[in-house]
Amino acid sequence: MLSVLSAVAVAGIPGGSLPLIAGLCMTFGIPPEGIGIVLGVDRLLDMARTTVNVGADLVTAAVVDRTMPEEAEPVAASGGA
Repeated sequence: MLSVLSAVAVAGIPGGSLPLIAGLCMTFGIPPEGIGIVLGVDRLLDMARTTVNVGADLVTAAVVDRTMPEEAEPVAASGGA
């Protein structure tokens, strides 16, 4: 469960998975210093996670843009007037 939550939570944060990987290591009885073993590979995986996250955000924005009615006006922030 912790690994699934960490994969979802840190996808958009470059380097954000390292503390969660250390937590997973402790959960499985691996000394947290063992994170040095995965540092080289994690950088590549981190770039892949970030790329997929940004791509999904772009697709979501495009789908929302196409499904919005043309005549809808953007909501302006109230300036107190």
